[in-house]
Amino acid sequence: MPASFEGVKNAFAHAQYDDPGNAQLCVHHQGRPVVGLWTTRPNADGPFGPDHVCLTMSCSTDMTATCVHLLARRGEIDHDAPVAACWTEFASGGRENITVADVLAHRSGLSAFDLDAPLAAADLVDWDRTVTALARTEPLWTPGRAFLSHAVTFV
Repeated sequence: MPASFEGVKNAFAHAQYDDPGNAQLCVHHQGRPVVGLWTTRPNADGPFGPDHVCLTMSCSTDMTATCVHLLARRGEIDHDAPVAACWTEFASGGRENITVADVLAHRSGLSAFDLDAPLAAADLVDWDRTVTALARTEPLWTPGRAFLSHAVTFV
């Protein structure tokens, strides 16, 4: 590992110190893997190492937030503006005042699609279907008043 990535190694070790589960981290820089780390816990089921297949979570959330922040820095989107300012179909059903910041902070109340017309897992990769469904979903709470990870609806 290049010395410039030692901080990543230290941060990984710190984050995993009290975590009872196994974990992996691989970082690529300029098309090359530069960090390859994993932890193995004594209570873990079976062997675990760098070639073990793991579940990834929140990867697209981070990328989406990064893109939105870059757009904001360029002046192309305003964190405090309603989402409906750039997505007119979103402006009804209790979503009228949901801001970009509400979405980024997982406080829009849209942590799930309309429970009366749920989407199948296969539908989640259909952009038009998910966007249409989200534009019809009413918030589960008053936007800005609560927080819950929008793991399925964020991106």
